[in-house]
Amino acid sequence: MAANEPNQLWCSRCTNFRDWASFETNKLGQKRKLCNRHEKKRELKQTLRLDIKRVFNVDNLPVGFASLDDDSTTDRAATTNAVSELVEIIWKKGGFRFRHRTTNQEKCSYMYFCFQDAQRTRNRQSATYLSQAVCRSPAFRKCIGIRARTAISTPAETYRDLQAAQLPGWDLVTSHQVYYQWQQLNSKIWHRDQDALRSAQILLSDHQECTSLMHFSGNMRTRAFYISDSIKTLVPRVKELAIDATFGTNNMGMHLFAVLAEVDGTGISLAYCFMDVFKDNSKGVRQADPGATTSLLEQFLRPLCAAGFNPIFFGTDKDLSEIAAIRQIWPETTIQLCYWHARRAIRMKFASSRKINTQDAYKPSEAQKAIPDLEICWGSLPTRRPDGNHRYGRCDCQSRLTNITPQSRIEIASGDEQNTVLDIFSRHFSSHPLIPDQNGIYRSAERIYRDCAAEMYDWCRSKGYFRLWSYLWVNWYQPDQWYLWARSINEKKIPIPKTTMVVESHWRKIKHDYLHRFNRPRIDLVIWVLLSRLVPNAMARMQTLLQCNHCQATAS
Repeated sequence: MAANEPNQLWCSRCTNFRDWASFETNKLGQKRKLCNRHEKKRELKQTLRLDIKRVFNVDNLPVGFASLDDDSTTDRAATTNAVSELVEIIWKKGGFRFRHRTTNQEKCSYMYFCFQDAQRTRNRQSATYLSQAVCRSPAFRKCIGIRARTAISTPAETYRDLQAAQLPGWDLVTSHQVYYQWQQLNSKIWHRDQDALRSAQILLSDHQECTSLMHFSGNMRTRAFYISDSIKTLVPRVKELAIDATFGTNNMGMHLFAVLAEVDGTGISLAYCFMDVFKDNSKGVRQADPGATTSLLEQFLRPLCAAGFNPIFFGTDKDLSEIAAIRQIWPETTIQLCYWHARRAIRMKFASSRKINTQDAYKPSEAQKAIPDLEICWGSLPTRRPDGNHRYGRCDCQSRLTNITPQSRIEIASGDEQNTVLDIFSRHFSSHPLIPDQNGIYRSAERIYRDCAAEMYDWCRSKGYFRLWSYLWVNWYQPDQWYLWARSINEKKIPIPKTTMVVESHWRKIKHDYLHRFNRPRIDLVIWVLLSRLVPNAMARMQTLLQCNHCQATAS
């Protein structure tokens, strides 16, 4: 069967796709991993009445009973295990299954009852719930109006209002009861189906202002939806976009991606995408197939390109899947890494106690193209030096005979030196041909790159930190990495956002203002929060900003 049919799910026992209706829904609103072919309980093979009485010779039984210990006692654990094995053999061979009832250790007797014995059947506890009826208490009639506030009031606010009103019986009501009733009433607004994904699909179809799509790639899937009003309004105006992902928003563990457009320094939401791994890979591990994330992000971004978006800058963190997808859709777009994430990555590398192996990836001949005064043999492995005198130690370099361990920690240790490196990196990050340097000189993008690489190399060389230099060159200063974060790459334009904080602020608003009221919310609830709370707020802010009413507009 095709893996991209939306009405089919993967059965891990059948190792095949089955129809959506073949899977039961659990209490959390999620489909089970096994189809209903494997959910049926095993029926007893025997239907006859067992009416026999037998005495067996213990020595002839196919199980080993315990022998006497040194103190003339019997090992109870071994005897119990032997009896259990014997009962299981009787079940498998004869079809009759027995349930253990009592054990008398003094007489060494074990009593089992047949499961088919109607007289010995256990009375199952009733699973029925209390019937509900219209309550005639005064408290109910006075509080019934609170139902209309479930969509706008929090449980804490409702509980405080109940305490302030001091209705009859208010002192017997707990905050947990208020939360439960609030959650039950609130769910009627966004709950469309027991299955969370199907409920989300129905919920999205009810909102005509957005378009939803389902994408598949390998063992991954996405549920994406696009805000039509903001896309139509901002296509001719916006030249900068940003993308980021967050986790922990729903009980299915799906990552949430968002694309925001920059409007006067704030972010306006354009599209959202929920992504997860819905089945094991070929190795039987719940891990994404290689390239699946990039393929899904490409499918997610392509409708924005088809709508007419052609951004000059695209902000992101250092996620390789996001970067690869952006390059496939917009090859000419300048990718701008987040300034905060870049500094954080370097700071975490300084604080890490793990050994690095960047010496194996450091090729001094490539670094010498950007830094003519670079010493080839300093901090480089002989096998990574260019073939010739440098590789065999016949050169004039001072470090030609230095023995270098491939793996070790970065040398920098003191906080002052770490801050110095971060300050140099920050200055390089903000350099631009349209901004003069400290001497009032306007430099080209190529000149800025060479000066910045040489400055960082000279500082590391003066301290003797060759591992620090190899890490910075391999991960930040070689040309392929420099083009991702340096603002000087585009000589004609300066990007307005320096970070992806417009998206991070968007996540904070979702989690701290809305989702914190729910314990592991369903995906349809998260979509309802986005469509009924975040998107209308963003649309109102967009209109006020386009009307140049900056005093009324609030940041995202």
